[in-house]
Amino acid sequence: MMSSCNAPFEEEAGSSKEVLKRRLEEDWSLLQEAFPWAATKVAARGKIYNEVIEVLEELDFEGMWGYCYEQFWWDGITHKGIPWGSWYVNSGSFKVPHSGRGQVVACEWTARDLHATYHTGSPVIYSTDPNDVLRAGLCTGENIDYWKHLFDEYLFNTDHNGQVFPPAAGRP
Repeated sequence: MMSSCNAPFEEEAGSSKEVLKRRLEEDWSLLQEAFPWAATKVAARGKIYNEVIEVLEELDFEGMWGYCYEQFWWDGITHKGIPWGSWYVNSGSFKVPHSGRGQVVACEWTARDLHATYHTGSPVIYSTDPNDVLRAGLCTGENIDYWKHLFDEYLFNTDHNGQVFPPAAGRP
């Protein structure tokens, strides 16, 4: 995990890879103290740069959580990225998959619907990000039908996905 996860590389580390490395090592040490069972080294941030991926590789990190296809508007992170899913990052171009088997896996930070995004031009029409949903006007504090429907779809799909566990017996 990185301190100031939304700060750009330049603001966070003064464009110094050594500063970034030191902060990542310090933060990973804190994470290991709190969660000693956590073995997979994954960093998290909203703004991603080639230098960040290079440093993660040097420090043997395995993942970069924070990728988002069709990210725009809300928080100043505007890029097309790669469509949904996980893929090995090319450290020379953080938006491009590695041509072989890389080291750092790109992990998306929110689920979005590719079909709805394509046909509406707006990825916030289906999102698991509460800010997207609120800003798109899909729900309010009083009207939570969107979240109810999303949860129902999740439960329905657990029957079709061996990697997603259904609720415990006796629970709705």
